[in-house]
Amino acid sequence: MDINILIHPYSDKAISNFQFVNNDSGVTLVEIISVLIILGILSGVMVSRMNLGNSEIYSIESIFKSHIRYAQSKSMQSDTAVWGVRINKNLDEYWLFNCDNGQTSKWASNRRLPPGGTASPENTTEDRIKTSLMKVDIKTLLVGSASKSKLTIAYDESGVPFWTTGKTVVFLNPLSATTGLIRLTADISIKLTDNSGNQRTIVISPETGFIE
Repeated sequence: MDINILIHPYSDKAISNFQFVNNDSGVTLVEIISVLIILGILSGVMVSRMNLGNSEIYSIESIFKSHIRYAQSKSMQSDTAVWGVRINKNLDEYWLFNCDNGQTSKWASNRRLPPGGTASPENTTEDRIKTSLMKVDIKTLLVGSASKSKLTIAYDESGVPFWTTGKTVVFLNPLSATTGLIRLTADISIKLTDNSGNQRTIVISPETGFIE
């Protein structure tokens, strides 16, 4: 390299030696969600290792959110299958599911163990996550102001959330044509509590499926 370029980096000669790269590829929404999922799982693991009295509930909250985002991202990557999450408040457990369009999906069928589940045997039961094994309960499960004991949340190819209860569903494409499946128009609230009285609430927003 010309030493004068190092000494005078803004000279005409130096500028003429730069090569500019035009990158129009950008970043997709699916890629952003995938990064959020990874960060959520890592933060859940980090929190669970901290010496805090209420660390378990924060860990469960973070991992739970990541698993919901994972189901949403999987649906957005497929136009032939539906992904979602099923929650059983009475048993303090949840799991992911996927089902091809046109096939029947019963409440306990099509289960998929969420990512990272096998790495956490203390809170994993077969193919679902049981939060009570980490001394965290699913206290309330609301759609708007309506309380539910079982809830199915499914996402279409755009990531829009739909819901139903514990009934059997035949998923169709588009997802809005599925009988008994309702497009989410109010927040879904999942309240977690632990033995010390600590509480955390996961909120899923309508239309976008944004999680907070």
